[in-house]
Amino acid sequence: MPQPRVFEVMRAFRLALLRRERKSATRLVNAYGEAYQRLLPQIEALQAELEVVGVKEWKRYKLKRLESLKKQIEYEINEYAVFADREMILGAKEAINQAGKESKIITHAALPGFEPVDARIMQSWNRLPTESVETLLGFLANGSPLRESLRSFGSATADLVEQRLTEGIALGYSPRKIASIMRDELGQSLIWSLRTARTAQIYSYREAARANYLANDHVVKGWIWRCARSDNTCMSCIAMDGTKHPLTERLNDHHNGRCSPEPETLTYRELGIGIDEPPPLVVEDAKSWFGKQSEEVQRKMLKGAKYDAWKAGEFDLDKLTGTSTDSIWGDIRVETPLKDLVTE
Repeated sequence: MPQPRVFEVMRAFRLALLRRERKSATRLVNAYGEAYQRLLPQIEALQAELEVVGVKEWKRYKLKRLESLKKQIEYEINEYAVFADREMILGAKEAINQAGKESKIITHAALPGFEPVDARIMQSWNRLPTESVETLLGFLANGSPLRESLRSFGSATADLVEQRLTEGIALGYSPRKIASIMRDELGQSLIWSLRTARTAQIYSYREAARANYLANDHVVKGWIWRCARSDNTCMSCIAMDGTKHPLTERLNDHHNGRCSPEPETLTYRELGIGIDEPPPLVVEDAKSWFGKQSEEVQRKMLKGAKYDAWKAGEFDLDKLTGTSTDSIWGDIRVETPLKDLVTE
């Protein structure tokens, strides 16, 4: 099925954004890996001490090794957090700058397609200064929930490692298993930072694009939710695809979300241009796309029991999206759990 030219433009820019994000993620992984390697000897020393003293003996007194490890974790992760903060801010600012350039190109591609007229329309485009968009977004400012979470990253990680250690000892785990749990907790901290950095870049790009659309409401009247259609696209995004929204509403995708706002432009008649437009292409929404996928793909995306309930007609695909509140990003879209989709 032929697709509007704006889809190709948006796809190319989305891939470029993801390439930039992956480069940033590589730098974060390398920096975290260095911190982890500096912590590893202390974790191994704690494991050895537990093996010598015995897990039961831990219940009588607190090992000095843990206190030393906590201080080292807090120091190393705080050092990493400084690097991560700088990486996130630079990545977000680059995304804002790119969105300022690319929102105009995307809008041009979304116009009806009579090039002499479209080019004349785009001459009136107003590009917002990058600094203005940064101020509008807010989450990049000192004191924002995102920046504050990074400032407390070291102490929070150290506390979690201590908590997992204490739980492991209370449950009678072996020193080897306790050390493994502690390493896993440090790994979860890396995952959080990678997820947050990626979300910050993508969020910045989307919101900067929307801000530029809003500054050009003489050309753009709204936006259309478009998801990246693949077998790892969440079903909330599938449900939202094709829905229309006002410029005053943000695209509140989940963490790591890849969805994009397609600008909905005014028609030639709405712009006061007295010519007929080419007939628009019929665009298949993601729910229809999903319906054409193989059972294997559908089961993978709906995760087993939810697939069976959908095939039994217990819910429609448009019910698969809901909202949740995130401490950093506010209201975000989430996939509706099965228990909320079917009645007993």
